[in-house]
Amino acid sequence: MTDSNIISHTSAGCFDVFREQSGPPAELFPGSLAVLRHADVVRILEDHKSYSNVVSQHLSVPNGMDPPEHGPFRKLIEPYFSQARMDAFTPQCRTIARELINACLDEKETEVMQDLAAPYVLKVQCAWLGWPESMHDELWQWMEATRQAVKTKDRSALAEQAEHFTLMVQAQLDLRREAAANAPDDITTDLMKEQVNGRPLSDTEIISILRNWTAGEVGTLSASVGILMNFCAEHPDIQMQLREFRGHLEEAIDEILRMHAPLLSNRRVTRCPVNHGGETLPPDSKLTLVWEAANRDPAAFPCPEKFQWGRDPEKNLLWGKGIHVCPGAPLAKLQLKIFLRELLSQVREIRPGKRKCPASFPGTGFEELYLQLLH
Repeated sequence: MTDSNIISHTSAGCFDVFREQSGPPAELFPGSLAVLRHADVVRILEDHKSYSNVVSQHLSVPNGMDPPEHGPFRKLIEPYFSQARMDAFTPQCRTIARELINACLDEKETEVMQDLAAPYVLKVQCAWLGWPESMHDELWQWMEATRQAVKTKDRSALAEQAEHFTLMVQAQLDLRREAAANAPDDITTDLMKEQVNGRPLSDTEIISILRNWTAGEVGTLSASVGILMNFCAEHPDIQMQLREFRGHLEEAIDEILRMHAPLLSNRRVTRCPVNHGGETLPPDSKLTLVWEAANRDPAAFPCPEKFQWGRDPEKNLLWGKGIHVCPGAPLAKLQLKIFLRELLSQVREIRPGKRKCPASFPGTGFEELYLQLLH
């Protein structure tokens, strides 16, 4: 390959994914092929034989695994997101959303990211995993420190935060082992009892799973809450429709997040020579799948910048596609639907506030977002 920064050909409309950034895709993803077209992204997602998810030297269960190793871990994880578990968790999730929203109603303006989005996602995640409330602040600080390290490309700080997370989770595992038969009946305890390929999970594997659930959920979902609330504030007509058609909240959430991706990209590495855009890429070529560009490709979504009811949900890549489609999507969808339903129930009108600050690359959504919540 003569140029490691080749950009996939795409319709010009897809490049507005970079509207808040300072450079073209090649500058944002150095040393990697930025894949922007919907059809190209789908083809790669569905071809796990040619494109590998093993993109890091660090263990990532099961996201960073390929078949056949991937299958047993994926089979182990999926029941944790069953409909029965989601139904059982719904009342607790609703209570968390209701209490946080209610606490903001007397304020003239609410800074959404600090006062609603992050606290909601952190509280829900800890409640779902069975972690104590005392971990909320520590997880928030860890998330912010990790985000800053990613932003500044500080590998030393990233390694330090990875170790910090390991120690936090290891403490929870140790507490449950010490409690033995008196360990809390929660998901973390259940995970510690699991086996794969006839052997117990190692602590390293358990921590990797919990890191994926936590790191993957907390940042992406807090960004999603901010994106959804800002969209409602800036589109009062759609906000009114959501109030009238609350049975269609999940469809609306997917459509809003199709346009404004809460996660910018994902990586793949070629496992063999592949053809891309008329050029043969050798094994070990790095690719970056840009979700927002693919989900705003006019070839897949006519008038991609506009909210439209009735789009084909199978085309939306919000939750991925193929064997690595997001296993935690049921929990994520539940959290977002409950939050938006409670928000629309308690708040008469959502209006733009005094200012907002978009998240810095590679983040999406907002670092700061002020809104008026009228009740």
